[in-house]
Amino acid sequence: MTTPLKNEIIIKPSQWMNIGWVLFSGLVLLKLHFNIGKIPIGVFALAIAVYKYIEVSMWVYVISKDTILERKGVFNITEEQVQCFRIKSIKVERPFLMRLVGLSIIQIRTSEEFKPNFTFYAIENGEMVKNILDASAQVNRTKFKVKEIDFHRL
Repeated sequence: MTTPLKNEIIIKPSQWMNIGWVLFSGLVLLKLHFNIGKIPIGVFALAIAVYKYIEVSMWVYVISKDTILERKGVFNITEEQVQCFRIKSIKVERPFLMRLVGLSIIQIRTSEEFKPNFTFYAIENGEMVKNILDASAQVNRTKFKVKEIDFHRL
């Protein structure tokens, strides 16, 4: 079990999320290499790939002692925060292609009204992050004396 956090942990998704856009742009540019008259389509495809790169580079998860924060966006920035004591369950997924490059998807189910599902996409060291989140949830439940009661099976 990991110890409670003393500082914030900053996690950024991997640019591997954009491999589809990069391949698409590359194929469009390769096809257009032989058709000089259709350059605007190639510029548009390249602009999409660059935008996706910037979008993922601006996406950040911050795990602090008491909260998890997700900040993303290029022009419009969205911040969503969940208290750690609200974490109900954590699931780590390692799809085949992501596993080849050492990435994971972590899905967190919370009791938060506005953010019942919190997902960390394409992150490294998924098992370690899961353990940190689990330990933080346990510490905060004890600290705030939170007990979980489920009413869905009445």
